[in-house]
Amino acid sequence: MVFIIIKIDQSCANTHQLRHKFCNMFYKAVTIRTLPLDHDHRVPPHRFGTSLPEGDATLPPSPDPRVKRYPVRLAPSNACKESPMPTPPEALLLIAPGCPHCPGVLARLSERVKQGRLARLEVVNAALLPKRAAELGVRSVPWTRIGPFELQGNLAEGEIDRWIDAAAADTGMDLYLAELLEQGGLARAEALVRAAPEHLPAVLGLLEAAEIPFNVRLGASALLEGLAGGDALRALVPELVRLAGHAEPRVRGDACHLLGLAGDPTARP
Repeated sequence: MVFIIIKIDQSCANTHQLRHKFCNMFYKAVTIRTLPLDHDHRVPPHRFGTSLPEGDATLPPSPDPRVKRYPVRLAPSNACKESPMPTPPEALLLIAPGCPHCPGVLARLSERVKQGRLARLEVVNAALLPKRAAELGVRSVPWTRIGPFELQGNLAEGEIDRWIDAAAADTGMDLYLAELLEQGGLARAEALVRAAPEHLPAVLGLLEAAEIPFNVRLGASALLEGLAGGDALRALVPELVRLAGHAEPRVRGDACHLLGLAGDPTARP
């Protein structure tokens, strides 16, 4: 059981700010409680990469293929396609000396270049180019970017192929955001959609999904609430109006709440 105490002060003087503050705190609490633990109640060490000397923390690791995942069923229109890839994506890999997982990820990505599944692979030694790592916000290695997807930790062959397919078909952003939010990466998800607002419809897709972990739905709601009153949320008004007529009461409630936060007069009935 998780107990949350919220201190109400001038920083959350109105209902929206209080709700947003609660969502963020509750999201963090639920995410911490749902991370897979080993028998002595510690996060398994194989989930993490090698920390860089410059960093003070590690980013959320990539999912461990040995850990059973929650089923995430998303809209068919956003599903990854298995059709041939006319334009293979490019990849960027950051490594460092002494990293136990870096050679394996490098070998697997290099093999995809030979197979023609990746158009190019750029490899950066973060120990020799720390400024490049800082620019990318990387604090641990191996760190991989395939198309728009930033992936942390040791990547298995199946994971690499899945994100290559998604990047080549320009799909899978909803699944990527779902995994990011499930791992506690709300800040990274917020930075992603602020830098590329075209990915916001994928966040709405998470609210509409029939089966999705509770902390993912809560994180998606907190992410959108953080855009209250801005142009990015107002641009979603047509889709929010559509969701306001959804058959599921939960989806209708979320849509109506976000329409109120958008502050767009055209949303009024």
